[in-house]
Amino acid sequence: MEKNTSLNINQPLQNVPLSPADEELMNRWLKTHRKRAWMLACCLLPLLLFTAISYFVFPDVIWVVGFSLIIVVAPFFVWKPVATLLKNAKIKSALRKGIKKVTTGPLQNLEAGVNFPLRSFLLYTINNSTVKVWAPFGSKIERNGYLKQAQVRLEVLPLSAKNNSILAICYVDIPQASILTEPVSTIDKKPGRSDQKTLVTGIITEVILSHDDESNTKRYWYRVGNELFDGGTAYSSFMLKDKVCFSYLAKKNGEPEDIIDAAKID
Repeated sequence: MEKNTSLNINQPLQNVPLSPADEELMNRWLKTHRKRAWMLACCLLPLLLFTAISYFVFPDVIWVVGFSLIIVVAPFFVWKPVATLLKNAKIKSALRKGIKKVTTGPLQNLEAGVNFPLRSFLLYTINNSTVKVWAPFGSKIERNGYLKQAQVRLEVLPLSAKNNSILAICYVDIPQASILTEPVSTIDKKPGRSDQKTLVTGIITEVILSHDDESNTKRYWYRVGNELFDGGTAYSSFMLKDKVCFSYLAKKNGEPEDIIDAAKID
């Protein structure tokens, strides 16, 4: 693994044209989450149909039960597709503009938080400029760790005046993560997943601990290379600067899905 010493130069936040790789990355995201939004919307339709039929067939009791269920679950099934479609629209607009924002400099601060309604984010402060990016974890954040004053290059796709989607992050003085693919064993193979598993080996540069109120569980997130991995509850012992290997199954589009194994390398 080689260090990125050529990037050891401070650069203020500036506009740079999107690369073909950037556009491919975001188009893959759009394709995946478009399907997810429609799946959630379709899950709500049978419940609406059940309530409508029950109202006419069993007007005294059952329709009340169905309506109560809608009141409870509809916010989730409605908000998720709507939020995803809104983000899709913002990404498409940003791709048409063809501009990303790039900055290089010491990482002065990293904060993690959650906005209403359950929109998690990271705040990177580099060269005295703070950049807000969406992050995958939900619920509330208990604590986070990062490499203070580490030289970082951050590339983001601006979606609004305050929100961005991360394209790439490189810790200049940390060796680049290595990525390998191997055939998936019969035991690990799952329907709808790639026949290949991906192994990412590198140094942990960020650790986020989130808490899920609904399941009352703590989840650990680790950044290795460009990916932020969901260590869940099973992998909670890793620390900053640990060298680890994450092995995961990928979706058909190559995005990480299920972690098979994670191990510290001495």
